[in-house]
Amino acid sequence: ITYAAAEAWDLFQMFLLFLYAAFKVSDKKDVSVIVRCISIVLLLESALIVAQGLGAIGPFNVAGFQAADVEFAGHTRPSGTFGAPNNAAGFLAAAGVVCLGSILSGIKGIDRYLAGAAFVFSIPPLALTLSRGGWSGLAAGTGLLMFFFSRRMPWKTMGAVAACLVLAALPFAPAILARIADNDGSADVRFALNKLAVGMILDHPFLGVGINNFVTAMDPYRSRGYSLEW
Repeated sequence: ITYAAAEAWDLFQMFLLFLYAAFKVSDKKDVSVIVRCISIVLLLESALIVAQGLGAIGPFNVAGFQAADVEFAGHTRPSGTFGAPNNAAGFLAAAGVVCLGSILSGIKGIDRYLAGAAFVFSIPPLALTLSRGGWSGLAAGTGLLMFFFSRRMPWKTMGAVAACLVLAALPFAPAILARIADNDGSADVRFALNKLAVGMILDHPFLGVGINNFVTAMDPYRSRGYSLEW
């Protein structure tokens, strides 16, 4: 019940944010304010994650804002205020794509430079999270933007975006390549988790097992074949 209530509360907050944006954002000025806020938060979060990655800031928890270095498979993976590196990577990738899209769409003034700086400076912390899902998300989002803006933007602009990505990620190339090539079991275990999920769906096709309750409900579905997984 606690897990379900926490997840439902998070979804409710996101729904309220959606309603606010849907009914209050009505012109370019409103969009610029949102992009400005996203850019500032992205810059602050990126700076915190880099500081964690360099060892300048240790784990802390103040007023509900949690930051921790997560040890996983022998690596230190900073997570900013998200408490988990994959969650941090998800935010960095999504916010980075928003900033890049704003630049390509022709946002003007200080917001353009702010979004550009946030996009570029989000690449190093994204690399430090060692999140393959976050990297894939950024690559997919950037690729889609390039495709949709290819007829509107000069090739020089496209080349500049690609160059920024490469240059920002280049210092972390060895760690990125090692992470992609190394299968520590976290990729394979997804297939086992998917099979467990299918079993739950077949038994509870309409109401499910309760939002965010997968771990709580998985025991009856764990056969001997899954005993050594994770």
